[in-house]
Amino acid sequence: MGHEHGDSGIHARLRFTHLTHHRLNLTKEDVEGRHAQMPGWRALLNGPYFTLLMHMTALRHGGRRLGVTVAAQLLVNAICIALIFRFGRWDALRYHVIAMGVGHCLTAFFAYGPYTITAIEATISPERCVIGS
Repeated sequence: MGHEHGDSGIHARLRFTHLTHHRLNLTKEDVEGRHAQMPGWRALLNGPYFTLLMHMTALRHGGRRLGVTVAAQLLVNAICIALIFRFGRWDALRYHVIAMGVGHCLTAFFAYGPYTITAIEATISPERCVIGS
């Protein structure tokens, strides 16, 4: 199953939310850039919600085809994770799943940085700051 642009799964969700972010850059409706106006510690705490919010946004606003793709991907991921923790005998695989989960929870914090740096550059040297790239 693919999105209108040939993407599938996580890439389709990322493409949709990221293109929406560029269209609504740092407005109230920009769910991808929303954390940029938070203090760093709050963006860090907001991480688990950020991951959920990105998926919910794609499910609600991405159209039927994207919604089916994202829902199927989430279902397959949930089944695989459940099987790994129920029947998996490899600690490395369990560790990998936990590490990926922690990484997802840190996404909002690491995406926060470029906006902070851009805002600092704009105040120091506005003519060198290019926003929207």
